[in-house]
Amino acid sequence: MSQIIGDGITFDDVLLVPQYSEVTPNMIDLTTHLTKKMQLNIPMMSAGMDTVTEHRMAIAMARQGGIGIIHKNMSIAEQAAHVRRVKRAENGMIYDPVTISKDHTVGDALNLMKENKIGGIPVVDADRKLIGIVTNRDLRFQRDMSRRIEEVMTPGDRLITTHSSELSNASEVLLNCKIEKLPVVDDEGHLVGLITYKDITKVQDHPNACKDAKGRLRVAAEICYATIINGYTLTVDAVVLDSAHGHSMNIVNKLKEIKAAYPSLDVVVGNIATAGAARFLIENGADGIKVGIGPGSREAMTREVSEAIEKADCLIGAKRMLEAVARPGQHTCDAIAPQDIADFIRTHREYRRFAVVMSGDTGFFSGTKKLLPLLEGCDTAVLPGLSSLSYLCARLRTSYEDVRVVSLHGRQHNILPEVRAASRLFVLVGGERGINDLCRRLTEGDLGHVSVYVGQRLGYPDERIVRGTAAELTDGVYAPLSVALIENPHPDAVVTPGLPDDAFLRSAEGMPVVPMTKSEVRAVCLSKLRLTERSVCWDIGAGTGSVSVEMALQAKQGHVCAVERREDAAALLGQNRNRFALENLQVVCGSAPEACVGLPAPTHAFIGGSAGNMHEIVALLLTKNPHVRIVATAVSLESVAELTDCLTAFPFAETEVVSLQAARDRKAGDYHLMSGQNPIYIFTMQGGGETA
Repeated sequence: MSQIIGDGITFDDVLLVPQYSEVTPNMIDLTTHLTKKMQLNIPMMSAGMDTVTEHRMAIAMARQGGIGIIHKNMSIAEQAAHVRRVKRAENGMIYDPVTISKDHTVGDALNLMKENKIGGIPVVDADRKLIGIVTNRDLRFQRDMSRRIEEVMTPGDRLITTHSSELSNASEVLLNCKIEKLPVVDDEGHLVGLITYKDITKVQDHPNACKDAKGRLRVAAEICYATIINGYTLTVDAVVLDSAHGHSMNIVNKLKEIKAAYPSLDVVVGNIATAGAARFLIENGADGIKVGIGPGSREAMTREVSEAIEKADCLIGAKRMLEAVARPGQHTCDAIAPQDIADFIRTHREYRRFAVVMSGDTGFFSGTKKLLPLLEGCDTAVLPGLSSLSYLCARLRTSYEDVRVVSLHGRQHNILPEVRAASRLFVLVGGERGINDLCRRLTEGDLGHVSVYVGQRLGYPDERIVRGTAAELTDGVYAPLSVALIENPHPDAVVTPGLPDDAFLRSAEGMPVVPMTKSEVRAVCLSKLRLTERSVCWDIGAGTGSVSVEMALQAKQGHVCAVERREDAAALLGQNRNRFALENLQVVCGSAPEACVGLPAPTHAFIGGSAGNMHEIVALLLTKNPHVRIVATAVSLESVAELTDCLTAFPFAETEVVSLQAARDRKAGDYHLMSGQNPIYIFTMQGGGETA
């Protein structure tokens, strides 16, 4: 037998024994620089990819210490509005508060509050001297929209103001005087800023938030070389100038244009592939550089990447990558986590040149964006490669310009609505059973007929591509390193509200017919709700679930909670959910509001039945989310009275009542007559941002 050269052990053979440590969490420093001027408290930023980040994501990231990049798939005005919302979400002191004059009207003030999502407006004269303030409380019961602000405002001689912008002093004043807004004025009485109690509590709640010098949350916005930024709100902390080929004339010209007009604005530029490109962009004013190999084999690498790997003193990456590309005798480090890679580079000064190998393209679900901030101060270059999407489509000899991309790798996603709506869908999966689980979900969702192309270990010598229907591939054996391209020959590309009533089950054997919101009313209610793809919805008094189903079809990446107190109706609702294969529809059997207490905060709610608890249900909705949008229907006069009372009892920013009556034809001999349906009242209520 061959000579035994050493003992082989696994993790099962090892016991990790904790040792004494003097390191405590408060000693850890995660701060890093995005640019020379801008510091992040945690090394985290979002991708500038289309639809990834808008103001809500950017606010959440900044409060944790990172920064969000507002995507560019919108108009400049819309992008600027998202930036403003981030900047206004949290302030030490609001330096540019929205103001109004005494000659404006109540209607003007309400419009300003709604537009800017604020609860109070300082009143100033032509010289910007503070003469009063008007709040929600002043306007709540005003019915004459033409009344002048001077008649309803709290006048200046009754106002409590301060000359100091120190939050500690402001907090004491706000608490002692029991007020929510504290104007800051200079010695002549001119308005300098506004401090709110809400902003002070936000500072306390998010001590690690990433903020600018004025105490506002930091945010960046992505642009392209064709973007016209003249007039763009420069409250943005940085812009990301993005292109597939950053080392180009258009990009450099745009960079120079921006830096000439706004020399203090940080500009991050990419994507690039060479060290020369990085030097060139830096010389022309870039404050940061977006800086990745293809699927992983040498054959799929560009010449530039191959040369960089050849010249490296040490190669870092996943074991499979190192085995595929490292030259004989080359020093390597098996590391995947960005922090581990950065730590190895900073602690191994014996190597002059490192190469970090990562699969895929730098802008396509890559670890590059997490690694770069950790290498601040190092001379870095990014060399992109092929994405698994482009590689698989090339192997299949097909384009990918019409392919929608979804990732199931380490995240939850409602895949069935995506497959139903798209003719072609590319899916990133993870784990040994990733492909099996995907095909099983498709088959159980009545999509077993769709074609699935599975690409396994793309770019490696043992690369394999298999094709079949989802049902045929469910029980196959696949490599953990796999992706899938799904083709649906008959997509339901258009989802319009108002599905036919006969699409839903209304009764089962031995049970009475369950009430249902008819298609005509349902279509109007859904249009009033104004759902988005990611809405979180409640359907209270769901009945058969006709509204719930249509909510789930529209909010395909959101979540719908269908609440029904009757057990038989809830069971039928579950059958309708399964009929449409909706993974994002949750059936809750119980009475509202008690059954709703533990549900996620809704962005939208439909109330089809309240069992006399309308006031309590609305109160809970506003407590869960003061900005929730509610649509409710009423058939009886008693329900109309309940909802009418809610209009005045709660601080809604917007209300609307519509009376609807429809008629359907019925055959009478050789003729068709119209039969009127029950008249119905549709109430729409938009939360105003304050809890009841």
